[in-house]
Amino acid sequence: MGAEMADVGYAELPVKWRENFQQYQKEKYNLLVPREVGAIPAYHTPQMAIVQINPDEKVGEVYPLPGGQKYGLSKVALDRIAQAGDITWMPELCGRVDDGSNSRRVVYRKVGKVKNLSGQWRVLMGEKEIDLDVYEAELRTSLPRRWERMKDKPKKAFEEWFKTTLAEDSLQMKKHMHARAESGAANRAIRSAYGIRSGYTLEELSRPFILPKLVFSPDYSDPEVKRFMLAEATGTLKELYGSHAIPTGQMPPALPPVKDEDDEPDVPAAAEPVKDAETEPLSDAGQVQGAEGKAKESDQPPPDPDEVKFQEAQGDAAKEMEALERLIARKGYYRNRMKCPLNKFSKEERKGFLGHLLAMPDVKAPELPWK
Repeated sequence: MGAEMADVGYAELPVKWRENFQQYQKEKYNLLVPREVGAIPAYHTPQMAIVQINPDEKVGEVYPLPGGQKYGLSKVALDRIAQAGDITWMPELCGRVDDGSNSRRVVYRKVGKVKNLSGQWRVLMGEKEIDLDVYEAELRTSLPRRWERMKDKPKKAFEEWFKTTLAEDSLQMKKHMHARAESGAANRAIRSAYGIRSGYTLEELSRPFILPKLVFSPDYSDPEVKRFMLAEATGTLKELYGSHAIPTGQMPPALPPVKDEDDEPDVPAAAEPVKDAETEPLSDAGQVQGAEGKAKESDQPPPDPDEVKFQEAQGDAAKEMEALERLIARKGYYRNRMKCPLNKFSKEERKGFLGHLLAMPDVKAPELPWK
């Protein structure tokens, strides 16, 4: 890991962190260093988060990779790392990115943000595609190998076992394809944020993962800081400071996505079939497939009408700007915070601005002195 630290500016780390890193290097810990390092900003305190992964695959935090020498981190382990690193998901930018016309295919995008060691927020993004046709083709290739590795083969003939197993595994994938696409996208985003490798040996997994991070630590003796924090805690921030107190601005650049091979396998590689998800059972959270193959309706709130109008514009800049103009008015967004006029925004900037506006609350109409 020493070479990796040099790439991100090891010499610029605080003295205490450099000393800790030297000790962690000596003990060969798994150091997950964010990609950018700079001077520690004001009102921030450096901290070290330590995550110990259980290398016993029966626990569900790791899964074996082909070859049997290395193990990948499962969703359970990656979620623990994301929580320790203070990754914040941005639900207004997450969701399906395919058009939904193919009931056997889904593409999901997960977007979040994490603070780097310079105190700047960085966007992280991952996408996961599940295509049932491709999955079933891979199953037809992998099932014979699974049969050969099975120590206690069933009494039924291979042809019967193959047909039954293909149908059962395909049904499980179809049932949970939406949830698996979402979790797979999140896993890719987390790996991208920290440069997590696709495989580790059991010896490496026996040592903890170390995440250096910054924690916001304002000066609470400052009267203005006290006033601001009290307003935020009581939900009166906007009333006290106005709409400009709500964080605004363009989205920061996203971290590059990780490669496909970093995912947990969709097709079980073990001798015994995996019942549902990659290494742990999946719940029916979110949108799942029913027995008839039609998606069940979730309890999600209806989409914003101006978001619908924006999507219906299908890239028409004038219509997209009309939807954004209505949102600007509804949200009370201060135009002087825009770095350029709306008609100068690119297609991607308009899309990012849409997500930002949707995350803001609507401006409440002032109470009139009569009923």
